[in-house]
Amino acid sequence: MMEDKDVETEKASGNLRRNIRGVIMNKRDSWRYELRHGHEIVYIGITNDPERRETEHKSERKRFTNMNIVGPSVTRKTAEKWEEERLRTYRRNHRKKSPKYNKTDR
Repeated sequence: MMEDKDVETEKASGNLRRNIRGVIMNKRDSWRYELRHGHEIVYIGITNDPERRETEHKSERKRFTNMNIVGPSVTRKTAEKWEEERLRTYRRNHRKKSPKYNKTDR
């Protein structure tokens, strides 16, 4: 459960909403995705607008055959945690290398 000061900060940023029971919840407005070129993962990322982000990747001339959305929309915090863990897993399985278009370790 969020502390009162956290709730006030989140309310101010517009990241909170109430569910049908009136419980305050964070917005689930972030998407997790992978860019693939054939079977190869070339980018792992998160966004709040998948269509815009796909267009941006194309305009950056990244070569990929499809953009796979991974699961339903989630909170930004959950998406960031997933991205970190997904990149860590990828690197562990690929000799510490990141996907082609992901920048070096954070």
